[in-house]
Amino acid sequence: MSEKYYPFSNGSQYNDWQDSNCERCKKYTESIENPPKCEIDFEIGMAYLGDGSVDEDIARRMGHLDHLDSYVWKCPEVDWTDEWMKECKEKQNKNNEVTK
Repeated sequence: MSEKYYPFSNGSQYNDWQDSNCERCKKYTESIENPPKCEIDFEIGMAYLGDGSVDEDIARRMGHLDHLDSYVWKCPEVDWTDEWMKECKEKQNKNNEVTK
């Protein structure tokens, strides 16, 4: 049996991580699909409804094992949406203007 991991300390951390990764990813969908577009999003959603744990494979794939002390981290499998990439570039440009 695979070891279980608890990637989030509470529902707020789960929501913050999902907002920072899943909701900005091309694979994200609010509806349940079979098979899911993103297994990580599906499994952490099931964990949210259950005891909060995911198996080692999902914990590793979502980057949790590399970021044990982080509140929110980048998912290694995220595929940023074009809208998010545009927003990021605009923010970077504004930050560059401020620091000049």
